[in-house]
Amino acid sequence: VAAFAALVFAIHPLRVESVAWATERKDVLCALFYLLAVLVYLRRKQVPSGRPAVQRRGYWLCFLLFVLALLSKSMAVTMPAVLLLLDIYPLRRFSLTVAGLRSSQARWALLEKVPFFALSALASIGAFRGTIAESVLTTEEALRWVDRAAVAVYGLGFYLSKLVFPSRLANLYALPIPFDPLAPPVLLSAVSVAGLVLLSTWLARRTLVFLIAFAIYTVILLPVIGIFHNGPQIAADRYTYLALLPWTILLGAAVLGGWGVPALTSRARLRVVALIIAPLLLVLTLGVLTWRQVQVWHDSETLWANAVRYAPSAQAHRALGRELVRLGRIPEALPHLRASADLRPDGPWEHYELGAALERLGQRPEATEHYVRAARLSPTNPHFRNYLGLALLKEGRVDEAVTELRRAVALRGDAAEARKNLGTALARQGRDAEAIEQFEEALRLSPDLAEVHEGLGLAFMRRSDFPRAIREFRAALRQSKDAAQVHNNLGVALARQGDPEGAAREFRVAVELRPDFVAAQRNLDAALYEAESRRR
Repeated sequence: VAAFAALVFAIHPLRVESVAWATERKDVLCALFYLLAVLVYLRRKQVPSGRPAVQRRGYWLCFLLFVLALLSKSMAVTMPAVLLLLDIYPLRRFSLTVAGLRSSQARWALLEKVPFFALSALASIGAFRGTIAESVLTTEEALRWVDRAAVAVYGLGFYLSKLVFPSRLANLYALPIPFDPLAPPVLLSAVSVAGLVLLSTWLARRTLVFLIAFAIYTVILLPVIGIFHNGPQIAADRYTYLALLPWTILLGAAVLGGWGVPALTSRARLRVVALIIAPLLLVLTLGVLTWRQVQVWHDSETLWANAVRYAPSAQAHRALGRELVRLGRIPEALPHLRASADLRPDGPWEHYELGAALERLGQRPEATEHYVRAARLSPTNPHFRNYLGLALLKEGRVDEAVTELRRAVALRGDAAEARKNLGTALARQGRDAEAIEQFEEALRLSPDLAEVHEGLGLAFMRRSDFPRAIREFRAALRQSKDAAQVHNNLGVALARQGDPEGAAREFRVAVELRPDFVAAQRNLDAALYEAESRRR
């Protein structure tokens, strides 16, 4: 039974996320130490009382493995409570009666767990503080305590349903905001969980196995079940890595033990056939489903396409759209980015990424509208202000662009990109002195910005400071992506400084780099004519 349960546990599709996702390999490492600690604890209880030295070594080995599990993943904080439940069943160190809970065995079982609980408390505090520092806890406004309780109940039912019917799995089951605790899926899960609790309690008169299995399942899920909710998910496959193990063991016992088979037929031959075929069918089915789920994790596109198909949400559509944009398939990305903004109209990043995609398709007016919405929804985000200002600048709305870019710089003074864009906008207004100030500050913050050198060169050239303009254009040439334009600008500066031959060389390079560069060709003709006139 144990071997079959381990096989079912290993090949179940719910295991795929923890194995395929490199970030969650810590689940596997934590589970290794967690299960070893439980094994040592159970074996220790089999040691005769006359061998205290062996028992002590087993105790501290169990504690060491617990520490290693905690270092792997903070979810191991549940182990002390799990060990206490194992003391009740199957170890039967004390019973759940009033007398049993007051017995010396119960007190000793609790006392020996004190170091475990103390370490769990410290780890829990550290994990909670880290979560707050990373700003991933859902705010009280977004999720009330009644909502958190409903999320917890939903999760208990959801994970059990995926154990029995492992289909429509996704890497993200997004938490709907606003959350409705009376939504049909939540109520269905609540009824299912309540029924399971009542059944386990009723069966406890005969056996504690179901009640203890449910208790261990709930305890292991407590850190991630939703009471202290964090992240965008209402549930996640990876959370089931250890939690569903008690039910997997019971499933293995049910299949191999032939529970209920005699009621189906009185013939021993059919019973034997059923006991052989049922495990094989179960393993084969789980293997096929797991193989299919592994294909989902092939790359980001297949991962998020699967999420959009089976668990559609604003986050899933945005992630798929972002991946398609990265692959250069912007027309395909646009419907997903629009769906993301429609599903979450108050999401600033949804509008920003839709605006960025629209801008790359040349649809600037609509892109600007979404940049405006992003900036309004998150007015203190300098990134949104910067891109809104840049979009306004490209549309020729220079005064509005300057206003937004000043706000971006005020929100984050060390943003070199925003200062570069502000310098460009100020230069368009003819305010070269202020533009030069912004460009120089941008260069101080990020010396590799070629566009800043070019902008400085143009500003200096307008102020007839040709030596400094030439110096900046030459600096831009070392980094520029559009070298033809910079060579042309450098040629203009050299021509105005009185060096037509040097100017002609730069214009010629510009034309060679971009044969359709009409302005550079005209400048080359003029420079050659001027150079020839001087030689005469």
